Amino acid sequence: MEISDMEQRLIEEGMPTEEIKKLYEVHAAVFRDALSQNEQPEILPGHPLSTLKHENDEARKILNGIADQIQKNCCAQWAKGFN
Repeated sequence: MEISDMEQRLIEEGMPTEEIKKLYEVHAAVFRDALSQNEQPEILPGHPLSTLKHENDEARKILNGIADQIQKNCCAQWAKGFN
């Protein structure tokens, strides 16, 4: 991951990288809290975001199914080793 000019200056001034990480965590928490208070906008059917969300939901279902099959197959293979 590339560091920004600001991060580079802070490091050069002697600020430990752990302190920089803490600042980012605080910054992210502020935005996370502010965003969580906003009402989710309605996404109208046919809108590109609606299509994207639907595609992501379907992809998630497929990937979860694949993960379940891998888990079942791995457990079955592992159990066969003890028979």
